[in-house]
Amino acid sequence: MAAAPEQENLMFTETTDGLALPYTDEPITFPLLLALGLKTETITTLNLPPIPATDLAILMPLIHKRMPFLEELSIACDNPFPFDPLCSPGKFPLLASHFPSLKTLRVSGLAVSMASNFIPTLRHLELKDYTGEECYLLLPEFMAAMEGCLELETLEIRNYGRIFSTDTERPERPAILRSLRKLVIEDSPAVLSLLTTFLYVPPTADVHLIVDMADTSREYDYDFGDTFAYVLPDDTRTLPLLPEITAIEVNLIENTYQFVGETPLHNKLIIDIDMDAVIKESSPTKRAELFDSTVRNLGLALHDSPVMVASLTGDLSGVTRESWHRGLRGLPRLMKLQVVDTGTNGGDGMRAFFEALASPLEATDEKQKIVCLSLDAVAVRGATYSRSLMEEIGKCLRRRAEEGVEVQSLWVELRSEDALDRAELAKVQTEFSEFVDACFVGVPE
Repeated sequence: MAAAPEQENLMFTETTDGLALPYTDEPITFPLLLALGLKTETITTLNLPPIPATDLAILMPLIHKRMPFLEELSIACDNPFPFDPLCSPGKFPLLASHFPSLKTLRVSGLAVSMASNFIPTLRHLELKDYTGEECYLLLPEFMAAMEGCLELETLEIRNYGRIFSTDTERPERPAILRSLRKLVIEDSPAVLSLLTTFLYVPPTADVHLIVDMADTSREYDYDFGDTFAYVLPDDTRTLPLLPEITAIEVNLIENTYQFVGETPLHNKLIIDIDMDAVIKESSPTKRAELFDSTVRNLGLALHDSPVMVASLTGDLSGVTRESWHRGLRGLPRLMKLQVVDTGTNGGDGMRAFFEALASPLEATDEKQKIVCLSLDAVAVRGATYSRSLMEEIGKCLRRRAEEGVEVQSLWVELRSEDALDRAELAKVQTEFSEFVDACFVGVPE
């Protein structure tokens, strides 16, 4: 493509290829629009400041001009009356023929018209903060527009789900985003489920899902683990990253929940949930219940994932043996496991954990086997020392050794505030070493 012709610079930043209007807090004025209108043949970057919905009409003459060298465009609607139908701007037209070189588009607070040939040159698209009541965009229309962007590398959709209409028809198949490297979606569980179902994301892309629990009327007395599985597609073919995951981290600290799954090629699936809407009073009991359901339902979304490394951090006081057993049974290829207890009572949950590692869920059922047959390394941190816990760990190690699925490495990191008897710890470590090759029990110096 030929370089843009040089023009006199009035209020723009001059670049080697043309003129750029960087981000500015200054309001849009008619002199600014007049200057922009005179420079449309040379502008390469146009980042407009937020404009009230009632003033969007003044942008139309500019947007309808052809900008052959424009590569970056940002448009934001600062609407003080988001629910007033008289202030609704309708669909904002962006014609591909007017922006033949556009690579980056950021839209905030606007419903953008998306024809099937919607700006096919895009590489980076950001859609966020649509607060209108009108569902302007049919889901098949959106999918066709995304699939038409053959070079799209990053797609970021934040609080934009109100715009999608699913009442008339649903897509016949997912939109295939072959070039995508990064997908970020922040919205309600229903919108996340919808988009992960109908957007095919290649396994080499990073995926970040941020669940907004505040914008839904659903009651939260249900099994929390359902949410984790609910935001992911039932058919993993649309998210082939999922069955490639071999390492996971699950963290529930304070009111923030995070899941991180990683593939051997270091591509990541991240799910973040702000639990303020669920744990309204930061109740430790509620957090413990949520972590219990999280552990119990690990297999719901990871049943096709060959997870070999796992790290679980949270309040273990409410996690039962049954929940540990059900969750670990969903990770049959697990080789290395770390468990970190952030609760104030580190005994009950830890005992239940080692009890689950040592026996089938029902001792009388001969068909049930010990979980995680390939497990060779276990690390626990934040445990509260007690003789009963040490006895349960010893039983676990002995039982697994008898079944021929012994643990090779054991690390038990105790709380530093506990009054610890070094002689007792040395005795326990000697007992455990009979069943493992490497063993540590105590407080690291």
